[in-house]
Amino acid sequence: MAKVMLTRRVTAVAKNTFREAVRNRAFLGLTCFAVAFILFSLILSELTVVGQGPRVIVDFGLYAISLFAAATAILMGTLLVYKELEKKTIYTIISKPIRRYEFLLGKYLGMVGILAVELLVLGLIWGAVLWMQGGAFGGEHIKAIVLIGFEASLVAAVG
Repeated sequence: MAKVMLTRRVTAVAKNTFREAVRNRAFLGLTCFAVAFILFSLILSELTVVGQGPRVIVDFGLYAISLFAAATAILMGTLLVYKELEKKTIYTIISKPIRRYEFLLGKYLGMVGILAVELLVLGLIWGAVLWMQGGAFGGEHIKAIVLIGFEASLVAAVG
């Protein structure tokens, strides 16, 4: 019974964090800017030596995904905690029967969820851009995105 209550409390905080992050303009701005950055790789691929276009898209796309995943983890992690303190909702939450580690774990899991959604969207767009240029999207690219996800989750844990 205690484990069920623990998971309910953590899940409730994680869902709330996820919803807050999706509604946040900073998250939407970062995601749109990341998509623009990936689409910019199409222009860069036209400026390269013949036959190197897909390679430029792969390298630039991985760079963009990694950069914006880390930026999202840092900015969203700090903004969400700052909003809790500014609006003083953290005092209401902590006064409930929830432990501090449950609150922090819920916040972290919500951040990991939002990072997973961002990586999925950016990975799909990057794969479409790569496919349009004649490149192949394979298992190595998926592994790279998964590893970027692990990197971003570590950055989110620190943030």
